[in-house]
Amino acid sequence: MASQEHDRVYILGAGHGGCVTALTLAEAGIPVTLIDKETVVSQGPACHLHAFGGIYPEMPDLESLPEHAISFGLAFPQAVDLRPTLVVLAPHAPWSPAAWHERLRAGSEKYRSLLDTLEPRQRRALVPEGAPILEVLRTSVCAAPTEFSPWGVQAAAWLPDEARDAVLIWEAGINCIRLAGLLEHSLAKAGPLIELRLGTAVTSLEPDGEAEGDGASGRWRLMLEGADGVARSEVASAVVDARGAHSAAGAPAEYKCVFWADHPTAPNEPEVVVLDRRGGPGLT
Repeated sequence: MASQEHDRVYILGAGHGGCVTALTLAEAGIPVTLIDKETVVSQGPACHLHAFGGIYPEMPDLESLPEHAISFGLAFPQAVDLRPTLVVLAPHAPWSPAAWHERLRAGSEKYRSLLDTLEPRQRRALVPEGAPILEVLRTSVCAAPTEFSPWGVQAAAWLPDEARDAVLIWEAGINCIRLAGLLEHSLAKAGPLIELRLGTAVTSLEPDGEAEGDGASGRWRLMLEGADGVARSEVASAVVDARGAHSAAGAPAEYKCVFWADHPTAPNEPEVVVLDRRGGPGLT
């Protein structure tokens, strides 16, 4: 078993969050070791920019979502797919249609107010010129709309026949392939400040030893296993676990709602999200 000590930050998980964290630290001059058991970077799931806090009824009202969505879109404009998201509330879903529509309306107003602070060029990177931020296609709460934007007309063709409540929102898509390419290129440009180790599994992570006098050394000991099957012990001054809820907690994350999503490949066709009743892991 080989042993090696690094005075650098170790980041576990080279998904979207891990890569961006590594790049941010490297930009500040902090050396980083980025580790992932997969053989390519940016393997985490992504579908669209969560610019609204209220699409999913059981999701907490996260005030920071619009700011994060805009920040990401402007940082990685090449990874943004300019297509809307079509969201349908299933008839038997256990949520109030009136409350859901109001939640979306409030979220759209906040997102619109932030977009209005951008330069036209920046805004067009997230929303096409003339496109509505929120467009109600069907509603069981009040009179149904009779006229739609060109985007709404196209999106209506994707609606299930039984849907009574549906909206089109401009939460642009994230192209995972382009995003992975951008992140990999940026990691390579960072040079020796970022050491990228793919195909490396973390088998254990524990506090390392004891410091003089007060018990904890403030350092971490990692057991790593590479593709060669050789186990290595390394010590890090700081560790960021970016592997997600499953890895960090050691148990599956709780599902907040069950939804079905379709990712069409044709330009400008919407992502389709159908909100259903809550259930176990899986799609319904």
